[in-house]
Amino acid sequence: MGRRQYLYRGIMWLGLGTITLAWDITHDFNWFTIWVLGFPLSVSALALILGGAYLYYDRQIAKNLRLTEDEILRFSSKLQEATPDILKMIQDKVPVREIAKKIESVHAIPELVTLKFIIAMGDARKKHSFLQGDE
Repeated sequence: MGRRQYLYRGIMWLGLGTITLAWDITHDFNWFTIWVLGFPLSVSALALILGGAYLYYDRQIAKNLRLTEDEILRFSSKLQEATPDILKMIQDKVPVREIAKKIESVHAIPELVTLKFIIAMGDARKKHSFLQGDE
C-alpha cells in the first residue's frame, strides 16, 4: 500500500461511505442499514467515521515524525557533525534503525531524533528534485 497506508485507507472508506450513503438516501435507507438491539445503524455512517479516523491517525503520524523546534535547537550542532556519517551509511544501504543506533552511540543523539532527521533529509531531497524538475 505504500508509505501512507492510513491515508489511502481513509480515502477508500470515505469514498465507500459516501457512495453507500448516497445509495441509501435515494433508496429510503433500506440497503445499508442494519438493526442492532432495535435501533437502526447505518453502515454508511460507520464507513464515514472509520475513514475520518484513518485520516486523523495519518495526520497525527505525519505530525509526530517531524523534528520539533526544541529538538532542532538541542541537537543541531550534533546533527551537523553526524550528517556525513548518516549519508555514508544510507549510501551503504544500512537499515535506518541501525543507523539511528550507531549515531546514538557515537554522537549521543537519541534514536528518534536521528530517525526524524533522516525523514526530513528525504523530504528535502524529494522537494529539491521536484523543484529542479520544474526548471
